[in-house]
Amino acid sequence: MRALLQAHDLAPLWQNADSSYRSTPVYEGFFGPDHYHFAMAFTQVKRDPANPAVYHVRGKSRYRKNIRPFSGTLTVRKLVDLSYPGFLQDMATDDSNAADSLSGRTYTAHAQVQLREERKENSGIFEGELLLDFYVVPAKKPGYVTVFDHEGLEEGLPTRGCGLLLRGNRLNVSTGQVKSFTVAPWVSAVAVDVFKDFMLDERMGEINPKYARLGWNEFWNNDEWWADSPKPSLNL
Repeated sequence: MRALLQAHDLAPLWQNADSSYRSTPVYEGFFGPDHYHFAMAFTQVKRDPANPAVYHVRGKSRYRKNIRPFSGTLTVRKLVDLSYPGFLQDMATDDSNAADSLSGRTYTAHAQVQLREERKENSGIFEGELLLDFYVVPAKKPGYVTVFDHEGLEEGLPTRGCGLLLRGNRLNVSTGQVKSFTVAPWVSAVAVDVFKDFMLDERMGEINPKYARLGWNEFWNNDEWWADSPKPSLNL
């Protein structure tokens, strides 16, 4: 495992930002017993120079319009061969270097996540497991193993076809209350475990309006809440 992690820096993949169709670093999902809309963004992920299994993370969380910066680590605990024989063959069909594609490998990385929000009232500590389905092909950067066709193949993948999936708990350091959360780059990947009728049309991404009361009315808001506000310029 260490040799593979030493050879391939997975930081861009953990950050959910290494593909043209991943335009933001945001994981979307559900929080607490009422399954309210919850989001996390890894704004920076850097591999530890001394240990390739450890990544240092900075980012932000958003819950009920409260945005809180956090920092911490994700540590790869194991790598497992991913059984998806059709993926590399399909990739080779669209790849000019088909031989390299067919000699690649697919894996699932299991990482332990420990993140702490900035110390304020009701700040939290996140602990959980982050899964990454990825491929390694000679002479190329690692990439996500994903499924787009929604024909059932995603059900056989640990990340439900979207490449990343994070589950865990958040401890409120002020109250001691612990609540669970589940997030992924594509909310449809985790919604099926929460609300069977959450997506009215998965292909078009239409969310059932009855869940607007749980914060999903803001899902399409085009606000980059995770981005740091630029400092105002000083005119002399």
